[in-house]
Order: sequence, then structure tokens, then C-alpha cells
Amino acid sequence: MNTINVSVVAHNIEFGGAATACRRLIMTYQDMDFKVGLFLVAGQRKNPRRYAFRNLMRLRSAILSRLDSGICQLLEKNHTHWCSSGLLGQISARNVGKSDPLFVNIHWVGHATMSLRQIALLRDPVVITAHDEWWLTAFSHYLVESKVESNQILLRKVRERVMNQKREILQKKNVGVVCLSEEMKEKFLSQYPFLNERIAVIPNPVSGSVFYKRNDFESSHSTPKVAYLGGFTDKRKGYDLLFEALAKCEEKFIVTAPGFKGVLVTGKKNQIKVVGQPRITNEHDMNNLFNEAEITVVPSRKEALPQVATESLMAGTPVVSFQVGGLIDVVIDNVSGLKVANFDTNQLASMIDFSINSQLKKRISPHHFAAKIFSNPVVGEAYLSFSAKLK
Repeated sequence: MNTINVSVVAHNIEFGGAATACRRLIMTYQDMDFKVGLFLVAGQRKNPRRYAFRNLMRLRSAILSRLDSGICQLLEKNHTHWCSSGLLGQISARNVGKSDPLFVNIHWVGHATMSLRQIALLRDPVVITAHDEWWLTAFSHYLVESKVESNQILLRKVRERVMNQKREILQKKNVGVVCLSEEMKEKFLSQYPFLNERIAVIPNPVSGSVFYKRNDFESSHSTPKVAYLGGFTDKRKGYDLLFEALAKCEEKFIVTAPGFKGVLVTGKKNQIKVVGQPRITNEHDMNNLFNEAEITVVPSRKEALPQVATESLMAGTPVVSFQVGGLIDVVIDNVSGLKVANFDTNQLASMIDFSINSQLKKRISPHHFAAKIFSNPVVGEAYLSFSAKLK
């Protein structure tokens, strides 16, 4: 069997949602007997160096990352979202392409990982995994309205330069884009209609050997449980909408909420407990959490494709969510969960109550649905087929 080389570019594979997705995709490639060339600026490195030299590289990485952030703050003073300029980078096209890979998979360019100029120099097939909307904007990782005063000539020129660089890269026949949702694909095609055959929707993989339905699992508590893992600092995750909905719920249940501190009593009759616990970093424990829950609530205002949802479905637990991003694609009513009219907390409360009362989890099979879409072999073959179109 011939060895296939895939070069993967990312900032790291340890911290953050995109890093987790990248790490899982690398494992998928390796399961397919691909030889993976890993190009990172933080965490693990392909070729370990001497201790002092590694520290020097870390210092260089930190300085360039801060400089990239400083450029964005200078150009977008009033911006509240995370930004990346794309003007700085530590990974070169020469190093990425020297092993003559079958294709290059770019997961991240922020934190001065790889500059647009270097990406433009790549000659091998390039698959860009779009975890957010950065390729659709000049600096921000999310599409937001940005006001530019008429006298901000420098900002206009830098913006135009960055957007022109992105457009030129995406116009190359050897470059394609993988989106995590149909919604994201439509946004790309609206701005870059020339992509056409060089864009695809492929979700992040979820291993069925890590997240799976435990038939031997019995809840340790007689009261039904609801899982929420979106955190309590980023309003895009909709934790405030969840609290509004919980106050209107009539069924009795416990909300398991990693990252929440203490216990909150809520519900129409104070019959619901939101129970905090430490954040879960172990995937085995996370799978158990999903198995113990009757549903997982994902009340996000904005998402690409939340891995909490795909992990929950692979573990066999239905998802209740609003109709945003990739959730539109993967939360199918009475197949994998229930969708709610966007940001309607009355309906969210009703759907949570209905899911508990009707024992939704016992009536549908989210795991079988998820295995056909998110499993490692399915996603790996999709990437391989898509990369073959890029020449």
C-alpha cells in the first residue's frame, strides 16, 4: 500500500474547538494509513529541538502573535470580536510543501500561524477548513458590521489589500474550502461564487469508539438530567437564553452544567436545579455525561457546527437547539432532536419539557443518524474525495 502524505497546518491541536477538530481529523487521516506532516506554532512539534531552542521558538511565537493582535487593534479600534490580520506568519510554504503531499489541510492562520502571502505560494492541492467566517472578512473571525470613517484611508487600503489577497488565494484552482454547514457554504458562495465546484460541506469527525451509546449505562439519579456544556462567559453560546427558558419550564429535572459554580434553583415551581461541576477535559467522562442526560441543550445564537452537539448525537443523546449554523443540518426533528424557533425562550422551554415528558431519547436513534455523517471513515473519505478535485 502506498503511503499518502497530508500536510496539516494549525496553531495548535490542544486548546480550543478548532484545535480539537484538527486533532481528531489528524487521527482520522492516520486511521486511513496517511502519513501526516504536522505544522504547528504551539504545543507538539514535528521535530523536537533542544530545550533552549524550543523556548526561543515559543518566545518568537508569542511576540508575533501579540504583534498580529496589535495590528488588528490599531486598524479596528472599536472591534469587540477576535481578529487576525493574516499579514504575519511563522510557517512557510516551502516547509509545508517540501514533502510533496497529496494535499495540504489548513485549519488555522490566526495568532500569526501562516500568512496569506505564504498560503498563496502553495502549489499542492490546498483544503482550507473554515471553522469560522475569517475568510469572509478582512480581520474579524465573525461577520459583523464594521463602521469605517471616510478619513481612515490607511484602514481602507489595508482592508482592500487583505481582502484582495484572500480572493486571489480562493481563485486558485488548487484551493478548495470545506465548510462545516450549508449556511456557511452559502455565505462563501455569495461572496466568492467562482468557488462553485471547489467548496463542500464536511463536518468535523467524531470517533464512534470514544463517543457511543452505552447500553449498560444507568443513570445514578432518578430525576431526569439535561446537559448544557456551552459555558457562561460567551453570550453567543446562549446561556442567558437557556436560563430564561428554564424559568418557564414545568417538568422536574437537573441541569448538569460543567463550568457553572454552585447550584441554582429555577423553574415555574422552583423544581429545577442547575448543578455546577468542574469543566470536563476527559472525553470518556464527557461521553458518560451525555449518556446520563435525556437531552443536550445547545441554545447558541451563532455557531459553525458545535462539537458538543455532534458528540452528544454520537453518544445517542438528542439535541434541542435553535436553528443556527450547522445545527440546522444536524438537528432533525424527531430524528436527532428538536429545533426551536430562533431565540424563542417560550418555545425552548416547551421543547425541553416535551423532550423530558415524552421520553424523546427512547423514541429516536441519534447515534445511528450521527454515525452516517460524523464517523471517522465517512469524514476521512469525504476529505480525500474533495482534495482529488483540486489540481
